[in-house]
Amino acid sequence: MAKIRGVVGGLLIAVAALLATGCAEHETIHDPPKVIGERKNGNGQVVQQIILDETIYVTIQPLTPEGPHRSGTRDRHYYLDEPGKPRREIPGLQSVPIFLNSALPVADTNLWVAVSAEYESGGSAPAISRPKQGGGIELIAYADVFRTLVFNADGAVAEQKDYSFWINKKEEEFRYDTGNRAIIFRSPQGFKKYDVVKNTVSDLPTNRDSLYTDPLP
Repeated sequence: MAKIRGVVGGLLIAVAALLATGCAEHETIHDPPKVIGERKNGNGQVVQQIILDETIYVTIQPLTPEGPHRSGTRDRHYYLDEPGKPRREIPGLQSVPIFLNSALPVADTNLWVAVSAEYESGGSAPAISRPKQGGGIELIAYADVFRTLVFNADGAVAEQKDYSFWINKKEEEFRYDTGNRAIIFRSPQGFKKYDVVKNTVSDLPTNRDSLYTDPLP
């Protein structure tokens, strides 16, 4: 009898799994291509654009122990668009470790730069703390993973990973400098400067107290 119950139980589980799979619904979402970056000449005319063309494939499982479940995948393609020329796809950007929703032109080069500064749960981002008056340690924040991507029409040129954080406003976490040729950011070790063209990071003079209170240099 126990053996029969085991067989029946296994069959019920298999039937439930088949029903859940068979009842899955699929949805395709394709938004119109959008401009995520522009380069202009000295007269203010647009000479280049970065275009994102994205399709989202959604699967809906209505029968799960937790109720309906939605999951999806994104198919992203990036293109360089120039007046009077055929639009061409920029290779390799689908696999970069950054959610590329905007890009800025780097002055006096053919490069583009994009930044992502987001907290990643389960990672190794350090905690930001400082001494408290009267003793002890005050936890301020957990650092974001600060990623930069530099690319041109032929694909990714350089990638950089560091950590950054903000205190009062997200805008105080990093800023672009010198025509997007550099990025100043607030790291747990102090203020830093990323040279976009050279793909190097250098430390800026930092007073530890000002790191938690002052605007970006």
